[in-house]
Amino acid sequence: MASEQVAFCRVSQMGLLRLLTNVHVMGPDILDQNQSWKTYEQIRKDARIRFAEESPGLEFEWKVISRKGTAMGQLWTDAYLLAFSRVADMSLVTFDRALAAIDTARVVLLAPPKSHNFC
Repeated sequence: MASEQVAFCRVSQMGLLRLLTNVHVMGPDILDQNQSWKTYEQIRKDARIRFAEESPGLEFEWKVISRKGTAMGQLWTDAYLLAFSRVADMSLVTFDRALAAIDTARVVLLAPPKSHNFC
């Protein structure tokens, strides 16, 4: 089996922390900020998971991608994540169909489990 890794960047790290503290996502299992940090730190103990720093050229690629879009607030984050994955030569994994459609070669679209009701 190939040695694959999962990498967090600052934006995906904040996204995870935000979701762990969101009652609409977590329901009765919602965590407070301290518990969320502890969960992230526990996840990071897994050798397959790392934190990826920004690579040189990220801002240039981010500008290229974001300038192609229309006026949408979410585009900034999507364009950043896609630029990050391109410059770092990584795949971007998401549940977001619209983001996956931007770069079908780079983005891996996941399907949410049937048993969950995501907002």
